[in-house]
Parts: sequence; structure tokens; C-alpha cells
Amino acid sequence: MPGPTLSNARFHILVVEDEDLLREAICNSLIEDGYQVSQAASVDESMRILQTTVIHLIVLDLLLPGRDGFDFIRDLKASPETRKIFIIILTARDAIPHRVLGLDLGADGYMTKPFALSELKARIRAQLRQISEPPPPPTPVIVFAAVVPGGFLQFSRLRLEKAKRITYLQDEGKIWSLVSLTQREFDILWFLAENKGEAKTRAEILSAIDPEMGEEKTYVLENTIDVHIHNIRRKIGPLWIQTVYRIGFRFVDPYE
Repeated sequence: MPGPTLSNARFHILVVEDEDLLREAICNSLIEDGYQVSQAASVDESMRILQTTVIHLIVLDLLLPGRDGFDFIRDLKASPETRKIFIIILTARDAIPHRVLGLDLGADGYMTKPFALSELKARIRAQLRQISEPPPPPTPVIVFAAVVPGGFLQFSRLRLEKAKRITYLQDEGKIWSLVSLTQREFDILWFLAENKGEAKTRAEILSAIDPEMGEEKTYVLENTIDVHIHNIRRKIGPLWIQTVYRIGFRFVDPYE
């Protein structure tokens, strides 16, 4: 198992948890691994620590006395001084809407209690590695291959090719790059894009990407659509898919 290293000592982690025994257990384990560690039991206490300490990562409970963890994330992401701090949510709230909200607000990970301490520390290592990793190599120029008519959807800065489930995105400098979507994410994006401007329910999306799915299974899996939509927005940007209140989602071209 990973133990203390000189590189770990470069990082300062803040553990925000109102359960004293749990907070102490997490902090002690991180200290054993060589990290600098601070701890707090509330948002107000955390803010005081951030005023005097450079924090690289926060392990955050949501159910806190006074202001909750969601409010804390909003404050962190609204400030230029704290918006780049990594945040891993650790909470008893396991409902999908809570997961989606936390990730949409800017959290980098979401874990539910009970949890494995080894997994939490692995997630912490994965986030902190990004600080010291070299930048990715330049993106190669994309040359589109010929495709059969109707086999692709072309928008101002987005292109989908159905046969190979390939997605391209154009940046501000008009450079096209390949976007890595899972098969399910691509199928959802293709269905919405093919019906551009039309609001689609979660049930309609599931039915389109898996026509043989039974009604009972469809009902159970509808909420997973929100997670897929969150992942798609994270990869291509939030403007392409709109949330339609009490209905579902709609694809638009924001650059038209």
C-alpha cells in the first residue's frame, strides 16, 4: 500500500467533516501518508483556514452545521483564489440528483458513506497527480474522412459520425479535436442532436438508445440519463444540451 513520500509533503489537504471520530480517522491516515492536513467541522471554520493556508484539495461532507457543503462549493468556485482547489465530496447523500448537483457545481469526485479509506486516498492521489503532470502534447490537426450521406451530423463547432461513434469539437482557434465519449454517451448525444431543438423526456431518450428495454427497467434507469448528460456536458461544454424544466433535455447549437 502507498505510504509517506516526499512528494506528498508538498500537498495540503483540508478535511471538512462534523463527525469528530470520522474526521480524525481520515486526517490521521493522510498524515501517515505524509500529507499536510488541516481539519474543520463547518463551512465557517473552513473559510477561516483558507484565509491563512494554501489548500490543494478538500475532502468535503455535505451535511454540515449551518451552511451545507453545496453552498461551500459555490463560494469556492466563485473566488479566483480558491476555484482551482480540488474537491472530493464524501457524504451519506447517495441520491443521483445530489451527485449530479455536486459534480455540476464543480466537485472533482463524489463518494458515499460508508466508504473504503483506501479508495478515498486513491482518489486523492489521482487528483493531486494532475498538479505535477506535464501538459498534454499538442492536438494533431483533424482531417475528416469521407462518410456516407446521412452518416454524420454537422454543427457550427461539433461533428458526429455515427458509424464509428466519433465526436469532434472545434475550439476558439478553429482547431478540431477528438472527444472521447462512451458508446452510451454518444448514442444519447446523437439522438438529441438528430432532434435538434426538440425537448425529449428521459424515457424517450432511453427508448431511442435501447428500443428493446422493458418499461420497468426504463423507469429504473431514467435517472441515470442525468449522469450521462452531465458527462457529455463536461466533455463538449455545457451550452449544447439544455435542461427543459419538468420535461427533459434539448439539443441546441449555441454558436449559430
